[in-house]
Amino acid sequence: APAPQLPQMSVFTPIAQPPQQMQQQLQQQQAASPPAPPPPPTPQRMGDADVSAVTGSALTVVRTLGQYMDNLLAHAASPNEKKKLDDVSKRLGMLLVKLNSAEVAPIVVDKLAALCQAISAGDFRSALAIHVDLTTSDWNDNGVWLVGLKRMIESLAKWSGH
Repeated sequence: APAPQLPQMSVFTPIAQPPQQMQQQLQQQQAASPPAPPPPPTPQRMGDADVSAVTGSALTVVRTLGQYMDNLLAHAASPNEKKKLDDVSKRLGMLLVKLNSAEVAPIVVDKLAALCQAISAGDFRSALAIHVDLTTSDWNDNGVWLVGLKRMIESLAKWSGH
């Protein structure tokens, strides 16, 4: 008697689960996972940032920093200086966006107001001391714009001859 033949099995046939069941499980897993976070906001220059919701001392900060940024840009002599100031403007634009959406702690706004007063008085040493205090206490949430703020203070000090 001839030997019984075994049915031929394809190497690619899933043994554990039919493809439909696997696809349903994958879809359920994807539905259960949280949605991807939104991409970070595109950097905006200070002049392009929406500040329509900024009030109080935060508004004074916005106006003061904007005025000094405009002065620095107007007096930038070299292309390298303009490029550096453009980066500062983008970094500080992120601060303005955060101020507009009330994402900056009131204590930080108060320190920024004091820093702006120091800059307005030409007291760059005090402005840098306040900046150091901010970097020590609030770097994690504000590091990007704190870099820009330091560069602005240094540029203002250099520009004014201090």
